[in-house]
Amino acid sequence: MRLVLRRRTLSCLGMSQECPTLIATMGFDEKFVIRAVLDHRPKKIIVVGLRVSSDAWSRVEKAYNSVSQLAVSTGASSSLVGLDAAGIIGGDRAGDLEFASLVREVKKILRSALGETSSCIVLSLTGGPAS
Repeated sequence: MRLVLRRRTLSCLGMSQECPTLIATMGFDEKFVIRAVLDHRPKKIIVVGLRVSSDAWSRVEKAYNSVSQLAVSTGASSSLVGLDAAGIIGGDRAGDLEFASLVREVKKILRSALGETSSCIVLSLTGGPAS
């Protein structure tokens, strides 16, 4: 099964309709996610971060706290989803298999968000932790 962006989804980017869900990637800096929240005013915010180490993850959680506070103030719900990416760093065959697993997890997140709404979602694909 493939995920396909339809024209009605793309029209959401022009703000011709309200997009109830924002899915955003985030590293250590929350400013891009905050900008997307302010631009699109979603009802639900799903922030996706990569778990590359415990130290890096704690920085992601710290950045997410600002997003969570903004969500509360705008009346939106928010969640932080951590995807385990520690084995991908290094570029070996095992890393390729773990990357495929990450892609499956992202696909699940998208399918779930698309299943909750019949209109559209906004994807904000910026940021990510550096190793």
